[in-house]
Parts: sequence; structure tokens; C-alpha cells
Amino acid sequence: MKPNQKRLEQHQRQEAEAVVHQETGQTVEFASVDKLLQHDARQHPPSARLAERVRESVRQEAAPSRSWWRRLTGA
Repeated sequence: MKPNQKRLEQHQRQEAEAVVHQETGQTVEFASVDKLLQHDARQHPPSARLAERVRESVRQEAAPSRSWWRRLTGA
């Protein structure tokens, strides 16, 4: 097993173990920023107005251009 792969697996294992939060009163500790954001998103969903604004913004985004080989072959 490669050292980097072993380190990655260890990190993932630590994050999985940290999902079991240590709660004391109002304090909660998170293993990573991602876990904090996921927890916050579950606790505080966006308002309907904000969700609609985000959907509209995404809809207005330009479609990604076709890759050069698709344009060349006409695919």
C-alpha cells in the first residue's frame, strides 16, 4: 500500500469517527469544515426566496461550450 493512500485512508477513518460528536451543553466539535457546513445546512435550510434566486441564477448561466473535437467532427 502506498504511503499517500494509507494516509488518505487514515484521514477518512478519522473523519468518520469524528462524526460521533462530542456534545457538551451547546458546544459541538466537528472533524472538518465540510462536516460543519453539512451540519449547518441541515439545521438552517435556505429561505424559499434565496433558493429561487439561486435556481434563476443557475438557469441564466451560459451552457458550456462544446469541446474542440466535437466541433471538429460535428458530433
